Amino acid sequence: MTRPEAVVPAAAPDLAPGQPYGAIFGSVEEELVQRGSHDHALFREDNALVYFYLEEATRSTSYAASIKPFQRTKNGRGAWLAMVAQYAGEDKWRAEWQLQDIYVGWCTREMAESFEGKQRIQETYHPNEN
Repeated sequence: MTRPEAVVPAAAPDLAPGQPYGAIFGSVEEELVQRGSHDHALFREDNALVYFYLEEATRSTSYAASIKPFQRTKNGRGAWLAMVAQYAGEDKWRAEWQLQDIYVGWCTREMAESFEGKQRIQETYHPNEN
């Protein structure tokens, strides 16, 4: 429940017809996320709570280092955005796809070579069984 920019636009958008939320948001929850102030005391408490949840979830994992820079300030929003950028960004999945593509290619070659080798053995030692 974060948004990329911290600044909230001053003017509220027009409401959706017959709905209690802005037309561009699609729901009350999304409007609260997009219009919530980052300078309010409740934001600071919630932000720290998000940090503590992330810290607890990543404790003793390789992901813990990603949120370490946010430990002193208990910046949950910053920690969340850092984790998303590092582990869920498009470049991460592109690299994973390339790695899997290489692995599948290697497995395919190994299987083909293994099959060809077995065929040669079969033809050499049992020529009449085909």
